[in-house]
Amino acid sequence: NKDSLLTIKLNFLAENLNEIIVLSQKKIEERAETGKMSIPVSTIKTLPSITGEPDIMKVFQLMPGVQMGAENTNGLFVRGGSSDQNLFLLDDVPLYNVNHLGGFFSVFDPSMLKSVDLYKGGFPARYGGRISSVMDIRNKDGNMYKRKGEYSLGLISGKLFLEGPIKEAKSSYALSFRLCNFGIYSYLMNRMQGVDYTQGYYFYDLNVKTNFILSQRDRLFLSFYSGDDNVYYKEDDLKIERSNDIYSAQTGIKWGNTAFSLRWLHALENGIFNNTTLSYTNYRYLNSMESTIENVVEKTKLTAYFKALSGTNDFTLKNDAEIPINDNAFRFGASATNHLFIPGSVTYSYQGKNSLNANSTKILYAFDLYGYAEFEFQVLKKLTSNIGFRTGLYVANNKIYPTFEPRIVVNYLFLPSLSLKTSYSKMDQNVHLLSNSNGGLPTDIWVPSTNKIKPEISNQFSIGLAHTTKNNIEISIETYAKKIENLIDYKGGILVYNSNVGWEQKVETGGTGYVKGLEFMLQKKSGNLTGWLAYTLSSNTRKFENINNG
Repeated sequence: NKDSLLTIKLNFLAENLNEIIVLSQKKIEERAETGKMSIPVSTIKTLPSITGEPDIMKVFQLMPGVQMGAENTNGLFVRGGSSDQNLFLLDDVPLYNVNHLGGFFSVFDPSMLKSVDLYKGGFPARYGGRISSVMDIRNKDGNMYKRKGEYSLGLISGKLFLEGPIKEAKSSYALSFRLCNFGIYSYLMNRMQGVDYTQGYYFYDLNVKTNFILSQRDRLFLSFYSGDDNVYYKEDDLKIERSNDIYSAQTGIKWGNTAFSLRWLHALENGIFNNTTLSYTNYRYLNSMESTIENVVEKTKLTAYFKALSGTNDFTLKNDAEIPINDNAFRFGASATNHLFIPGSVTYSYQGKNSLNANSTKILYAFDLYGYAEFEFQVLKKLTSNIGFRTGLYVANNKIYPTFEPRIVVNYLFLPSLSLKTSYSKMDQNVHLLSNSNGGLPTDIWVPSTNKIKPEISNQFSIGLAHTTKNNIEISIETYAKKIENLIDYKGGILVYNSNVGWEQKVETGGTGYVKGLEFMLQKKSGNLTGWLAYTLSSNTRKFENINNG
């Protein structure tokens, strides 16, 4: 007679029950989506990897429309887009850097993962901020009834995963920690060789997620991630021959992310869900060098210090709601993000007979406000659709960029197991990555749109066919065309850390791109033999007026 919740606890009587198969989603030809790839975490764990540990980035490189870039690295270049045009969301928080060890490892621990979805096109309106792809990654919430764990030790890294109840049936946790072993190897080698210096490399990842049931209608989720790469070299108190000088020096390159989110899920009556999320994300890159020469007789000391720093900080508050309408779903939400960018900071000091100090730190602020609405519905028995839009304002350096991004996906099931799919998506990107590919190590500088640099824009059309055979083999073929505007790149011959030139003067703007392609995929998800076959044929062109003479 009323909306109510009834909880029934079942006793375990397995001998009286037959196997029950629960499908998490409709068949591929019944879903109003294009360009979406979902791989179960159990499948990810079974696939081989050159590093000995499964990696979701390498798995998605085997998908149509996705390229790896450099051999054996974790780069994702989706439908002609560059690496910065991919949005990586970890529990709703964007990560700016997702690789370790020059791209051989990703920051995501498969033991911690709950689900992974990759969107290459046909983007739902709730996603935005990048123009090539969205990877939506969710960590486990933790087991509320049983403590479980696993650990592993390999040649490259070791890790520990734990999950269990904080208070049974009321709260839980999941924790994962991974550490690269190279630092241990470097320490042992230095001790065995008896050298006067210390050098090495290591990385780490820490994931923590907690889940609290506040009431029958309320849940609270807290998610935290931190990870860094660190390359270091240090030598102390070295006696310089034929002099009274003692020399010390240390250098290091460090880069990584920190992400935090607090999400409140509230279930209203009539099946309405509301999520309110407060989040913070930080990306940092630091290149530092310090040296000291001390004369023990004259009691003098010369000190030189150099530091190059870049990074970004985002503070976000957003709200998402979902209202079921019969078998349809209406979603809407809004978000506000305050960005803080350090495009490049170079600090140099020399303390001696003639002291010198220089600092070129510049901080840029930007504000991003958007709202969205999307309606997933069935028009006729054979026709389903997802129609929505995303609109907002981006403010930076006293410049305002309004945006309106329509999205539409249409799925027509003209045979019981065969459908025709088509979609159109407009995407805007307000942040840009300047990357010096000749640096050998990451020199990634994230910069905002300004008076000079406009937001990147893409318009993508796609059309395809989807079919599931009687043996539950999924077959899909899709063709697409995408136009990209307002691309940026470094000008030729530019020194990345030249503090005498502002970063906007180092950038070439106004680039255009055109991508078109054909993708085929055949996938078998059940039975003794599982796997997939993928093929991509594509063309990708980018053009700048002042690079290579146009």
